[in-house]
Order: sequence, then structure tokens, then C-alpha cells
Amino acid sequence: MPFIAALVVLLCLVAAPFAAAEQTSVPEPADATVLLNEAVPWQQYELAGAALLIVLQAALIGALLLQRSRRRHVESALVESQQRYSLASAAGAVGIWDWNFETNELFIDSRLKSLLGFDDTEISTRPQDWGSRVHPQDLANAGAAVQACMDGHTDTYQVEHRMLHKNGSVRWMLSRGSAIRGADGGVRRLVGTKVDITERKEAEESIRENQAILRSSHQQVQDLAGLLIASQEVERARIARELHDDLSQQTAGLSIALSALKRRLGEKPETRDLSGEISLLQERALGLAENIRNLSHDLHPSVLQHAGLVAALTAHCSDIEQKHALIVTFDASEDVEVPPALGLCLYRVTQEALRNIVTHSGAGRAEVRLLRLNGHVELTIEDDGRGFDTAKAAKGHRGLGLVSINERVRLAGGTVSIVTELEKGTRLRVQIPAAAHVLATSQA
Repeated sequence: MPFIAALVVLLCLVAAPFAAAEQTSVPEPADATVLLNEAVPWQQYELAGAALLIVLQAALIGALLLQRSRRRHVESALVESQQRYSLASAAGAVGIWDWNFETNELFIDSRLKSLLGFDDTEISTRPQDWGSRVHPQDLANAGAAVQACMDGHTDTYQVEHRMLHKNGSVRWMLSRGSAIRGADGGVRRLVGTKVDITERKEAEESIRENQAILRSSHQQVQDLAGLLIASQEVERARIARELHDDLSQQTAGLSIALSALKRRLGEKPETRDLSGEISLLQERALGLAENIRNLSHDLHPSVLQHAGLVAALTAHCSDIEQKHALIVTFDASEDVEVPPALGLCLYRVTQEALRNIVTHSGAGRAEVRLLRLNGHVELTIEDDGRGFDTAKAAKGHRGLGLVSINERVRLAGGTVSIVTELEKGTRLRVQIPAAAHVLATSQA
């Protein structure tokens, strides 16, 4: 456009001398004789000026044709862009709106109206009428987002809210908008879009419901596991009592009876040959009594109830060292005593860990440490054995021992960490809050 204006001005300047010459020329008398007809200065350039005028006119016409071509191209691109937007809006359930604050007029395209089930002329577009379609429970939240944008706190806003459909159902909308301001900073217009996200919200709600069901099922499984562990401890305590109070006592009585029989037979010469056999039976009875005592102790260590966790672990580590080719050291801080239920949990973890070391690790040494640290009780069990593959363990290739350890610690609100590497040993670390509430089991 500036180029065309310059051409017009230039044409006017070139054409002006011709117009002036025509206006100032004096007609000669018919009977006059021209002795010398000298050309005025402008006449000397008349042909060149005319040629220049033609060139400028042609340039102007060309510029106008080019301008028209460009305008048609822009109009075509605009129409194509509008068609693309219409297709995208229809495919994506998108509608646009434009609120003019100077006239208080609200433009809402037909696509947005159809999202709520209305024809183009069926619903009022007055701001207050259209705002009434917003769900009452979401009106405050949506209004606050719009107001924050109008007040200049944000350049744009985005909010999810519900709107009332013509048939009475509820549709979820994702509303986006931005404010157009005047030179004085005041809001002149508010423009934006609404996207129907009902299907997405329904899918999200379905996912949340399924997740809630899964969490409930998982919690039920965990609760059941806790009850099973508690029931197991109760049953262990019952069996331990029966072994100690009944079977162990009967075995001890059998050993005493064999000893008495041996003395009686020894008084008769003809039965002295049986003395050796009776001694062997007595030794077997004593061995059986010892095995029963050990089994009773493993099932439910009475020393844990009567002397506490440190004494029970000290005795257990010593017992493991005596029975197996494993050197076990135990170290505990002085202030580590814990409630009985938590003590039983830590004792079982140590018992299971040492059993795994003896059975699977091939270790020659093991170290057990028990201490208080930052409000937690920390139990560390480390060996110099062959270790194991953590990748397989992560995929579920774990024995019941590790499963039992993890479940017991979880029920106590603690954490388990295992650091291991093939041929470089294993370190098991358990941390449980000192004030943890552990599911109570029978200590009798």
C-alpha cells in the first residue's frame, strides 16, 4: 500500500506541468505570421514526460493487480484456515466464544451450543443466561478463574467444570480464555474455547474406582497376611507349650524310668548284660528331650518374654554358632530394648535371616547389629557368603524367608533394604519406628 500511494503522488507531480501548460497557452491570431517559434522549456521534454507518465501508470496498474492477487491469496488462506478450524472443532468437540465487555455481547458459535444439545437460535447468548448453564457446584471455581484473568493476575486461565445439557445430563468442559485489554489496561474482550472432556472424565472416574477396588483388595490381602502371621505366632506358642509341658516332660520321665530300670537290673547278675542296652536307650531319650526343648525354643523363645530382645538374640546367635560351621557375632546398644511385640518381630527377622545364611549363602562369618537411630530401631545382618541375584529376586524368585521378613517388617511400619552382589556377601537392614504398633500376638 505505501508503494501504491507513492506511485499515485508521483503521477500527480508528472501530470501537473501538462495541465498547467494547457491552462496558460495563448492562442495565436489567424492572420499572424510566425517568424520564430521557440519551444518553451516544458515542450522540450513533452515526449519524455509522456513516456514517463505511461510507465508510471503501467506500474500503478501492475501494483494494483499484484495487490489484488495477494488479497485473494490471503482471503483463500483465511477461508481454508476457517474450514480447518471448523473440522478440528467438530472432531475434537471444541467450541469458541467471545465476550465483548464494551457492548456486553457474548458470541457463542453454533458448535459450542450443539455440545450442550441446543440449536443455534434455541438458547440465549446473554452472559447471565449462558452462565446459568454452569453447574452450581462449579460456578464459584470457574468464576474465580475468570476473575483472576480479568484482574490481571494471569494472562490466561484454564479450568475444568461441569455444564448442564439440554436433556438434563451433565457435561464436563475444559474452559480456556484470555483477556484482550485496551491502552488503559482495562479489559475490552474475553475470548476462549470450551472442549467437551466428558468421556475423558468418565474414563478417569472409572480408573479411580478400579484403583480404589484394587487398593481395597490389596489392603485385605495385607490384613489377611497380618492375621496369618499373628495366628501363626499364637499357634507356635501353643505348640511350644505342649512340647515343653507335655512331650518334653514325658520324655524326661522316660529317661528317669530307664535310669531306675538300669539300677534294678544291675542288682541281678543274670541281667547285667542288658545294662548297656538300657544306657543306650537312656541316651536316646535324653537326646530326644533336648531336641524337643530346642524345637520348643525355636517355636516360641521363652527367654524373649522373660529376659528381653537382646538376651534372646544373644542366645540365638550363640546357638547357631554351636550347631553350624558359622561364626556369628552379635552387638547391641544399651538403649535398644523394645516392647514385646516389636521384639518378637525383630527376633523372627533375625531367626529367618540366619537360617537363610546357614542354608543358602555358604558364608563363614555373620554379624548381627542392633541399635537405636533417630527414633528407629535398626537391625543389620551381614554375611560374607556368595550373595544372590537381585534381578531374579525383584522378579519374584524369592524364597518364603524373604517374603516373611518383608511382610513382618511391613506390618510393623518399617522398611527392608538388601544389598548383595554375587560372591561378595549380603547385607540386610531393617528399620522400624521405635514406637511402632505391631499386631499383638500371644506371649504366653
